[in-house]
Order: sequence, then C-alpha cells, then structure tokens
Amino acid sequence: ASAEIGIGKEGVRQKNMGDSWEYSFTGLPQYDENGVEIVYTIAEADVPDGYDAYYHGFTVENVQKGNLSVSKSVTGNGGEQDRDFHFTVRTDDVSIDGIYGDMVFQSGTARLTLKHGETVTALGLPAGTGYTVIEDEAEDYRVTAQGNEGTIMPGDTVKAIFENYRTPPAEQTEDG
Repeated sequence: ASAEIGIGKEGVRQKNMGDSWEYSFTGLPQYDENGVEIVYTIAEADVPDGYDAYYHGFTVENVQKGNLSVSKSVTGNGGEQDRDFHFTVRTDDVSIDGIYGDMVFQSGTARLTLKHGETVTALGLPAGTGYTVIEDEAEDYRVTAQGNEGTIMPGDTVKAIFENYRTPPAEQTEDG
C-alpha cells in the first residue's frame, strides 16, 4: 500500500510551517487481510514546475533546479570572430538526457558550437549536479576560462565564460 501526498489539495491536512509542512498518518493497519506486513511509501502528487522532489525516508524535499550558461568571446588583433569553436559539457549525472534549454544532453554530456559573442544556456538541470566545460580545440589562442567547473546551484544560473585571445603572427621579412 502507499500513501500519496497531494500538496495543497483538498482532503489533505497540513500543518503550515513557512515553506514546509507536516502531517501524521495515524491508525493505519500494520498488516493486510492475509497477515502480510504493509510497507508504506510516500510520493508527492504534483511536484512544482522547476523543482525536483527528493525523498529522505518519509520526508520530501523540493529543490529548485538550476541552469548553466556557456559564453564565448574572441579578442586580439588576430582573433577570428566568425570562427566556430567547439565545446563539451560533461555532468556527473549520466541520467541527464534530452533537451535542456539550448543544450541537448546524451548520458550527461552535451556538445555545442559557439562563435564570438554567443551564449547558450542549459535550463532546468538538477541542483547539486557537478559539471565541467572544456573547449575542444583552440590552436594558436590563449584561452582563459572562468566557471568552467563547478556545481549547479538551486534557482541560479552558473556561468562558464571562455575568452580566446590571439595576435596575428609576426610578419616575416626577407633580407635581400
């Protein structure tokens, strides 16, 4: 048997405690009609949009999802601002599959392409998920990355910012 919790629905008694509530189930039978012990479980009926429900025994915790943005800038006199640069985003959660905003994940990994001035954002990632963003190739550029490793924060957007700097190669002169 299971007890289903419907948050805010009629018929469910709640004790409001700010952002939390509690309810005690009493008088439930311990055994079914065949003498087999009943194992009770709980499940939240309608998890609010933008949240994940986590279960700790008979405690349900709703945690707001988070986002990850990846930005690209190309600087320096030799910077190719119209060039495609390729990135790999890896999470520590291989169950992340499908479309999350601007990114498509397969087994926790997304591949993306950015040019100068572009940003893509993965929306609705589980909070607490670790991530790493790497630029796959940037020969002849000095690459500076900020926020390219970390953890998705609940209700926030973490930012991985990449800057590629390049000056043109020195012009060769021939002495005559």
